[in-house]
Amino acid sequence: MAFITLDDSELKRFERDLLRMKARAYPFATKFALNTAVFQGRREAVKEIRSSMIVKNRWTTGKPLGVEKVRTLQVRRQVAVLGHTERYMATQEFGGARVGKRHGVPLTTAWAAGQGKKNPRTRVALRGQRDMASIKLTRRSRVGGQSRAKNKGQRTAIAVGAALRSKRPFVFLETRRGTKGIFHVSGSRSNPEVWLVHDMSRKSVTIPKRPWLLPAVKRVQKRMPGIYRKELKKQLIRHRLFVRR
Repeated sequence: MAFITLDDSELKRFERDLLRMKARAYPFATKFALNTAVFQGRREAVKEIRSSMIVKNRWTTGKPLGVEKVRTLQVRRQVAVLGHTERYMATQEFGGARVGKRHGVPLTTAWAAGQGKKNPRTRVALRGQRDMASIKLTRRSRVGGQSRAKNKGQRTAIAVGAALRSKRPFVFLETRRGTKGIFHVSGSRSNPEVWLVHDMSRKSVTIPKRPWLLPAVKRVQKRMPGIYRKELKKQLIRHRLFVRR
């Protein structure tokens, strides 16, 4: 098998003995070795995701990680599969691009995560307050007078005033500097505080590679000779064929 190392004499001896004395047990050793490896890979992938990515919850890293175990005893057809059910994890692994639809790609800011002006953001947006799913914008009907505004500065001032009067402090703005997105408005009309929550200034964003599967596989790959040797030995012991030398 591909993961047998040339200098591992004990491993090769176990394999040779099992094939010679109980060949029917050999497919069980390879099957259990692959299944052990794929579940170890899953644990390593979860660790990798949690240590290198900003994740919302444990479900994001745990349950969507799928495993297909080896079920056949035909050695040539034995394959164990590890993967993630969410498509965006493939983009994380290999990199890609994200294209906005109408206004641009929403990029959550550090302020939305309760980190002030810290950059880059290291946490998810505060749930139920600043995440995109929970935000309700100030109604357009309350943002009156924008059609009479002469420039972006006036439109921004009108929208901020409407947000202060409203019970919905979030508003969509496009500033004179070209920043576009969802802002949080607080304070008073004379001294308003405006914070960018989700930046939508860019039409597309390049997503760099952030491998989570490859590092996990590489770590388990180093353990494969030991895993394989252990399963060979189990079969030899089970069939009373193991002899210490």
